[in-house]
Amino acid sequence: MFYWKQWKRARTRRRQLPRLGIHRTEVYKPKRSHRGSWFMAGTSIVQQALDNRWLKERGANLKEQWVQMHYGKGEPQVQPSSR
Repeated sequence: MFYWKQWKRARTRRRQLPRLGIHRTEVYKPKRSHRGSWFMAGTSIVQQALDNRWLKERGANLKEQWVQMHYGKGEPQVQPSSR
């Protein structure tokens, strides 16, 4: 969703999707959609273009970011039960 929202204009989306492996005949479908970015992130064309491999190459690892946000850097500490 973040990348789709970042590519605000249809022209940018038209340029980026073929670079990510989407055939030029398929690009017209999502580029001018008026649906929201959250909806578009769930479409098959956008998911095919922005797959997990591509996101990982860009350093986007949501699990690691979530752990760092909630536990800080390093491994989460398991607290012993007080029973």
